[in-house]
Amino acid sequence: MDELERIKNQVRFIFNSYKSAEPHMVIYEIKGELIFSLPHEIGYKILEISPDSLIADAQHSHKWFEKLMEAIAYADLHGHDVPTAARTLDAQHKLDSKSKPMNLGGRPKDMKFATCLRVAMLECMRAGIQPTKNETSGNNIICAADIVWDVLFELELADDFVDSTAIMRAWSREIRRFPLDKT
Repeated sequence: MDELERIKNQVRFIFNSYKSAEPHMVIYEIKGELIFSLPHEIGYKILEISPDSLIADAQHSHKWFEKLMEAIAYADLHGHDVPTAARTLDAQHKLDSKSKPMNLGGRPKDMKFATCLRVAMLECMRAGIQPTKNETSGNNIICAADIVWDVLFELELADDFVDSTAIMRAWSREIRRFPLDKT
């Protein structure tokens, strides 16, 4: 098996996990501690570890407000205690729904796909394949975006991507969000 096929198999393995209907693990770092959990229980895990910061963030951020509401619902369903400050914020929202932080909008982020894309591109880069093409590289050079697009097409996951150029754009958006020196 040549090197290119080996890399394609690794990328295929990464995106097969994306295609899987099984629940995936969610990872957050709170106060220097990694929290691993299923998506429906992550809010409660964060509430257990850092209730004050979750409640403070929920007052200003729509994303964290939703996490807090999920945490309260999870706690209620499983008979766990909820801090009084969290209950107060929940009650304020129920009495006045305008008290909820505004969602700033933007493109909805599929974090599972973004993570798979990032891992696949980094795996290709580790094998010495450049992530994207540029004007000087020529058309006959295979880049990581080409490999990822081939695998997505093969796995029937390429509906949102016309060609490897769309993968390159998605990669450049992802790399701006979390630059390589931060990973």
